[in-house]
Amino acid sequence: MYIKSLQLNNFKKFRDTKVDFPADITVLKGNNEAGKSTVREALVAALFFDPTSSNVPQYIKDHQSWHTEDLYQLNISFESGGENYILEKDFEKQRVFLKNIDGDILSHDFREVSAKLEELGGYSSKELFGNLSVIFRDSLILDSKDKKKIVERMRDMVAGTSSGASISQILKKLKKGFEDLTKGLDASRPVKRENYGKIKMIEENIKELRGNLDDMKKRLSEKEQAQVIFKEFEEKLNGLEKEKDLAQREYDANKQYFIALQESEKVGKELDSVLEDVNAFDILSKEAQELQSKIKETKPVTDKELERMEDATSKIRLNRDRLEELNSRISELKDHKLTKYYPSARLTFGVSFALILLGLLGFVFKVFFVSWILLGLFAAYMFISGKYSESVGLKDLEGEKEKREKDLKEYEKELEGMLSEFNLESPAHAHEHNKHIQEMKLRLESIDKQQKTLLRGKDIKQFLQKKKELERQLGIEQAKITEEQKTEPPTTKRQHELERQLEELDKEIKKTNNKYLEAKARLEGQNISQEDITETEEKISALKTSLERLKRRAELYVVVKDVLQEAQSRSLKKTREALERMMSEYIGQITSEKYTEVRLDDEFNLEVFSPEKDDYVDVSVLSTGAIDQLYIVSRFAFVQLLYNPSIPGQTGADTQNTDGVEGLKYLRRPVMLLDDPFVNFDEERKDNMRHVLKRLSHDFQIVLFTASPGYDTWGAVVEI
Repeated sequence: MYIKSLQLNNFKKFRDTKVDFPADITVLKGNNEAGKSTVREALVAALFFDPTSSNVPQYIKDHQSWHTEDLYQLNISFESGGENYILEKDFEKQRVFLKNIDGDILSHDFREVSAKLEELGGYSSKELFGNLSVIFRDSLILDSKDKKKIVERMRDMVAGTSSGASISQILKKLKKGFEDLTKGLDASRPVKRENYGKIKMIEENIKELRGNLDDMKKRLSEKEQAQVIFKEFEEKLNGLEKEKDLAQREYDANKQYFIALQESEKVGKELDSVLEDVNAFDILSKEAQELQSKIKETKPVTDKELERMEDATSKIRLNRDRLEELNSRISELKDHKLTKYYPSARLTFGVSFALILLGLLGFVFKVFFVSWILLGLFAAYMFISGKYSESVGLKDLEGEKEKREKDLKEYEKELEGMLSEFNLESPAHAHEHNKHIQEMKLRLESIDKQQKTLLRGKDIKQFLQKKKELERQLGIEQAKITEEQKTEPPTTKRQHELERQLEELDKEIKKTNNKYLEAKARLEGQNISQEDITETEEKISALKTSLERLKRRAELYVVVKDVLQEAQSRSLKKTREALERMMSEYIGQITSEKYTEVRLDDEFNLEVFSPEKDDYVDVSVLSTGAIDQLYIVSRFAFVQLLYNPSIPGQTGADTQNTDGVEGLKYLRRPVMLLDDPFVNFDEERKDNMRHVLKRLSHDFQIVLFTASPGYDTWGAVVEI
């Protein structure tokens, strides 16, 4: 499955954006906050999120656009097995569909679409994809949340043998790295600062900075309060006389407002009553017109016409029954190549056979000898009456059949014409048809009574004239209210406040002047600024980011150890062999041909072949950078094993050889999302990694997210 493009509509910062993935390696480049992470999240959402959920979960709402309240729409164009597809997920309309490029819809069902994506690309779950196919910096190996699932998937694919579990050199190295990060976190007694691990050191630095930040915020708050008080009393001293004039004007305007508002409410209530009656009258009039039209178009069924329909129906049923009997009899005669049918033949044979059986019982029970007498009487009756020789000819039966078929067509045509005339499905609907007409007439009478009640003896024109007059009066009163008063209506409480304010202005001048001088003195004594606090907060934020990365790295050390120990305990032999083949292919390129082979022993210890010692040695002889690169390759190997379950020794559907690891057969082409994982690599390691990714791109689609121009030669560059 090869993803060609992604269309984002109303997804976070993107209103209407299309992102193309034109090559095996696509370098998605953009500055920080340009939207690279958003594109990565959109790819995950397009592959796994369910837009059809009746209760929209929060994780879907979290990606809602900042520009609209509507949810988003995502489209993926991809190719698989020589066919082109389009996947659309509309979270606002709660629908999903997968179709061929020629327009044939494959499915609208989310579960069916998800199953098809798993079939084409191996994408079985969001968690598995996120932990395997999305690689961040400092996150080069499997995430702990999905470790058990990954092991279970591998156990389903390959068979292994159990063996003991011992701690290898690589586990010791991981343990040491973990201790370097977490030293001092769980100490039962105080630890000297020089013995702190990286996480503990950053936590202490954050703690100190937060203490300083609290003190700075307190001082800034005091300064801001003094500044507010200073400004408040300065403005008060300069504007007391103007305030008195404004207060008087406001008081007079408010008085006019209250008078106009009271009159408007009175007229409005009367207008609402009239409007309600007029609207109700119009609704009833419209309904009456519709009913009159329907009654005029609908013709009732008379008793005579209904009797004709029922008679035709009865004749149709009788002719069909007789035709069924005739067809059976004609078929039976033709099957036995007979030209006559003897109606009494079966009766004669059946009765004779029964009497003979009873007569034989007479040798046991004498009373049954009477059956021989009855048999003779029955034979005499049939001979004398001639019934034994009664027959009906095949031509007679076929003639009757032809006549019955002709009569049936005439009755059916007659019935169809009568039903069509009244638009009925069957004669049984005639009573309902007539009942419906009567109900419409009764409703017309009811509407007329309701309209007379609404008008209360008046004409509708009088109501309309009254409505116009009330609307005119309401407009006059509302015009007296200013736009400002409509936006912020005055209150009676405000009127009383204005009266008291005019009396207290002189007293306020003296008191305000004293407080003004006090605030000025406090303001001049403070030397803190918001820039100082912002700088400290940025330092804390940067330290917290580093702390999260280190904690994440510490968790990954634990995850790597757990994964390797799990592999040791379960001894997944075929998985080990596949990993060895893939990593061995790239170890030479990673180590500049110093090492060319990788081996996993029965305990899943990672070893490399040393030409100098002519033997395998522990991977710890590699540099830290080479180990990181090897782990990246192992991530690709895990993805290939889980998403492409055909490996050496297995059989299944037709597969195709690739330019990847020799001997492997790949069913799918998974996509790998690399979120700038090489930012801490030196130039030599980056160049080695570039060549490794180029070879891996034969079997994977790789999307590299970065802000650096240093990756422009790695693949096709797409600017965000």
